[in-house]
Amino acid sequence: MAVQAESETPPAGALPLARSLLHAIDAPVAILAPDGRLLAANRACEKATGWDAAATADRPVWALFAEAGERRAAREAFAAALGGTLPATHTARLPGGEAGGGRAIRWTYSVLDGAGDAPRWVIATGTDAVGADAAREREVRLRSITRTAPDAIVIIDEHGIIDTVNPAAERLFGYAGAELVGRNVKILMPSPHREAHDAHLARYRETGEKRVIGIGRVVVGRRKDGTTFPARLAIGEIELGQGRLFTGFLHDMTEREDIQRRAGILRQELMHASRLSAMGEMASGIAHELNQPLTAIMNYTRAARRRLDGARSETAPIIDLVDKAGGQADRAAEIIKRLRTFIKRGDSERRLEPINAVVEEAAALALIGASDRDIELIFSPDDALPPVLIDRIQIQQVVLNILRNAIEAFEGPGERTVRIETAASGADGGRAVRVDIRDNGPGLAPGVVDDPFRPFQTTKEDGMGIGLAISRTIIDAHGGRLWAENPPGGGAAFHFSLPVADEPDD
Repeated sequence: MAVQAESETPPAGALPLARSLLHAIDAPVAILAPDGRLLAANRACEKATGWDAAATADRPVWALFAEAGERRAAREAFAAALGGTLPATHTARLPGGEAGGGRAIRWTYSVLDGAGDAPRWVIATGTDAVGADAAREREVRLRSITRTAPDAIVIIDEHGIIDTVNPAAERLFGYAGAELVGRNVKILMPSPHREAHDAHLARYRETGEKRVIGIGRVVVGRRKDGTTFPARLAIGEIELGQGRLFTGFLHDMTEREDIQRRAGILRQELMHASRLSAMGEMASGIAHELNQPLTAIMNYTRAARRRLDGARSETAPIIDLVDKAGGQADRAAEIIKRLRTFIKRGDSERRLEPINAVVEEAAALALIGASDRDIELIFSPDDALPPVLIDRIQIQQVVLNILRNAIEAFEGPGERTVRIETAASGADGGRAVRVDIRDNGPGLAPGVVDDPFRPFQTTKEDGMGIGLAISRTIIDAHGGRLWAENPPGGGAAFHFSLPVADEPDD
């Protein structure tokens, strides 16, 4: 294909000026004469191609390409540009140059018409073909990932205006994408977060202080129908030349909260079953314990009757007997009250409680029915302990489970001692109280001592194997720690710690 040459010699000073302007451009750019000769190239072009205008002054630019097909494509694109056909492009793999070495460049030719007698030049602009293709591929891949992502993705600008949403976000919030793009993201928030969001963005633009970016947190989202839902939100920031974008990734936690709620109900049921199991084990002792005060009441009232029949003037002894009868009746009522409180099922309710009183009451309950076992219970409380925020019944259940296991583990004749101590503890990550329960029995069995809290393991013939597992669940839920050991002196030892309630701010 022939290319007709026009005015080929630039006026004095025009080419140096053009060359100096070209050097300010990062991409490869060359100025070509109408016959295709290389007149000037910027540094980026020389670095990428190895071309030198002085060394190639007598050769058209297409002759500088290595492959015949590339030379033909370059000549056709050059001619198309001169003829006004756009786009005039071709791709060539460069043979050398500082950064060449087989690098593919996509060249685009355009005509620069001079004013008056100024020459007509052709400008060749190069772009990294592989990089451009890779960029397009990355963009396609990113769009595919965004469209198919299971979690909602919402992209906003620095003023809170929604730029992009993916299909998962449309499903989660109940909006079509066209309904959201261009609107403020606070439409997806319930009050009072909606009213405060613009101020949060303004503060970040002014100070640059990051409070939520890069930090996942649980938020509440608002659907188109007005309903709300919990979501885990993570925010990323994208810096752009003219501003910035924020990408929000939201994971719907509705199902997770439902699972946690059902697990909580199941845990309450298991705890209730454990209490019923413990009541079954204590049932045989209840009749014996109640029989003693009731028998005493009957004896005292009979004696009072005889006194009244024999000597009506002796009122003081009679009053004393009646008082004793009343005391025994109160004792029987207290036993019934404790049993009813313990077995009653209810939702967990935490209050500030004195740990010593909680443990002492549970210990008294555990000894019901064990008077014939000759158990010596030694309680050594630390009277200076601060209160703890607990569910009283649940913590008493833990103490009861441990004490009942200790009582039932005693075998054969000999001293049977259970020691309970309370003390302050700073070894559990902060201020805490600690309860230690030790016995001098046979200790934990070899197959149990490594993990006595594993569910459904028991050394009892009729045991359920869930008491200690539930106990650890209770202590964990209170932010504490429960552990066990066979101490060097023999027997078994159980320890649990509970965090001290925070003092209110002034």
